[in-house]
Amino acid sequence: MKMNHNKLTVSEAYREQKVTFNDIGASDSKTKAVLSDAFRRAGIQEDGRRIFTVSGETGTGKNILAQAIHNRARPNGEFVSVGPSDLPGGLSEACLFGHAKGAFTGADIARKGFVAEAEGGTLYLDDILEYGDSLQAKLLALVEHGEYRRVGETNMHRAKVLVILGIQGDPELAMESKRLRSDLYYRCNGNFHLPPLRARGADKLSLAKSFASQRLRKLGVHFEGFTPEAECAIVQSKWPGNLRELKNTIRNAAELADSGLITLEQLNIMPCEELATAPAALPDKRPSENFAPVGHSHSQEEHSHLSGNSLAAACALEGEEAAALAAGLPTFSIDKLIEYAIIHALEASFQNRRRAAKMLGMSEATLYRKLKNMGILKGE
Repeated sequence: MKMNHNKLTVSEAYREQKVTFNDIGASDSKTKAVLSDAFRRAGIQEDGRRIFTVSGETGTGKNILAQAIHNRARPNGEFVSVGPSDLPGGLSEACLFGHAKGAFTGADIARKGFVAEAEGGTLYLDDILEYGDSLQAKLLALVEHGEYRRVGETNMHRAKVLVILGIQGDPELAMESKRLRSDLYYRCNGNFHLPPLRARGADKLSLAKSFASQRLRKLGVHFEGFTPEAECAIVQSKWPGNLRELKNTIRNAAELADSGLITLEQLNIMPCEELATAPAALPDKRPSENFAPVGHSHSQEEHSHLSGNSLAAACALEGEEAAALAAGLPTFSIDKLIEYAIIHALEASFQNRRRAAKMLGMSEATLYRKLKNMGILKGE
């Protein structure tokens, strides 16, 4: 088996500018408390064997927080960002820790791995829940003992690296489902959970203004603000894709704007009067175990609009939630229905896209494309 010998991944955002805690705006008490704790812990002088977790829903800013922690704790070191796609199945240990020449078929030369690349800096492992129990155990040993062994070698290598683990969703639920080792989680020097944007109140509008100002400045236009209708919709929207969705929406609107004033039409989101009767955002709790796949296909005529009853059934909501949706709910387009179903599936699968795709009765590639179109995938 051949390894991908591409240059090790370093965050492009980190190359362009060093993100600091001052770049992460927050006015709500929960987010401010998380950032304050992270700032304090990142500044503690240590012996090089430290590990943090940053958790939250898709798009809540985990990578940005990881970079801010790095730039406070290891300002002169490298920030190496690694995702599941950088650790192919069967070769994840070799990619992460390195390997000797001839350690396996295709290992024509020795490679030092991501841990060595991050020496003196930070190793950010995104989507740690996708890495499996065995690799998580080896990460725990790395942090516990400050050393590791490359595949195909017998000697140990010392490591002085700050490890940050990205966790999609709720760590407690991930431990319950055996996707996250509890000993690894409780060994961490700090666990920082970022709340979803829907819980951040006034932050929605202030962040939207910041994103709009930044984008319009690059286009050579002075940001004048949002129309009252646009401001209302921004504040009332649930933003299931969180910061990533908000930023993508504002960016697209700024590119459509005829001036520095951004309108509701350019934002292309629901107006306040429709949002008042729209389905509530997914609750911050463990989803129903009775979530059902969305496999029913509709004709083109049926696709144009679906009732609240159809929406409740498709999203497998139960009891009072389903009743609330069904009572007097206006019609919704099939695209909006699919968005709610996808978000619910991600919640039900603890942010596991493979499982969510199976629940929805679609391929993983199709789900990936839909998430990208919704503006809630990383690297938009």
